[in-house]
Amino acid sequence: MDELTHHRGAVDQARFRDMNQLIKRRVDEFLGSTGNSYLFMCECSLESCEAMITLGEGDYAGVRSGANRFLVLPDHVDPLAERVLERHATFWTIELGRDAGHGAYDR
Repeated sequence: MDELTHHRGAVDQARFRDMNQLIKRRVDEFLGSTGNSYLFMCECSLESCEAMITLGEGDYAGVRSGANRFLVLPDHVDPLAERVLERHATFWTIELGRDAGHGAYDR
């Protein structure tokens, strides 16, 4: 995978992260902001992925604790551009490498 492809993947991942943050805000506005479970989009760089991940508030906060962290299904990782920070049964938290992240770090 070339540098341009890695950059496009990082930008797409940042868009999915932004959409997931919007989902959380809307659910919290409607239901209140404590104890919710959310249905989020997988933030992986696979073009064909349309997977959804159910996550509780605390787990989501852990994923969002860094600007270059993303929520993905297990094994939805590009080992050339990402590394796994946490492995859970239904989701993994990954981190983009500095070279792949570019625009994703700015969000």
